[in-house]
Amino acid sequence: MVRGGRGCHNVPRMDQEHIPGGAEGAGRRRFLAIATGAATAAGLGSVGGCASGGGGASGAALRGKGAGKEAAPEPVPAGFDVKAENARPGNADWRVTKAGPARAIEGFADKVSVLPGEPFGLHVSTTAPRFTVSAYRMGWYGGARARLVWRSEALPGVRQPEHTVEAGTRMVRTRWARTAAVDTKGWPEGCYLLRLDAQGGEGQRFVPVTVRSAATAGRTVIVNAVATWQAYNRWGGYAATAATTARAAATPRVRCP
Repeated sequence: MVRGGRGCHNVPRMDQEHIPGGAEGAGRRRFLAIATGAATAAGLGSVGGCASGGGGASGAALRGKGAGKEAAPEPVPAGFDVKAENARPGNADWRVTKAGPARAIEGFADKVSVLPGEPFGLHVSTTAPRFTVSAYRMGWYGGARARLVWRSEALPGVRQPEHTVEAGTRMVRTRWARTAAVDTKGWPEGCYLLRLDAQGGEGQRFVPVTVRSAATAGRTVIVNAVATWQAYNRWGGYAATAATTARAAATPRVRCP
């Protein structure tokens, strides 16, 4: 059973972590040790701040398998088998290998978690003329650690406005328009990394999203600590845990109300 935590949209900058391979049993243990982070330790770059209340323009609706017009959430089939899902062939090329410059491409989802079939919005800023979105479900998958569930067509890129910082609280905000609406129809429940790929390989970033379980019964519960991710998020120059500039004298507040 997968539950999405409550918190802000953006996530911390973290460096890609490499864990050497080994025997299958040891590899599984190493994988489980990092699974609850949904690979936040696997290359998450600088990701945009929180959306404004209005959310900006509606953006493009992504169509095709796993995306399209907004629809009512679909319950996961009663026979959903996590073991069978994780036994499927994976895609070992899910990692970020070409991060590119700091502002090459970055973004956030307007929901930290959704039910299966529930849509969410993506807010993306990039210096590239076009970009794609690839949704990877994190799992064992024979050691590949992820499976490609859906990929968008090429979408028009736009450089979103600069963030603002409130002087009194050092709360970092964005006023980014919604770039696309993504439908999760057909996506198995689990932890996902959406990889943003700027056209021409100029940059790559991850956006985490949880497709939480429709049922609440299960032997194991995974809760993604999105509020903790946010607390260590240095995007915009400040984090909630400690000041990141020499001039800051006090710990700033979490940037989302």
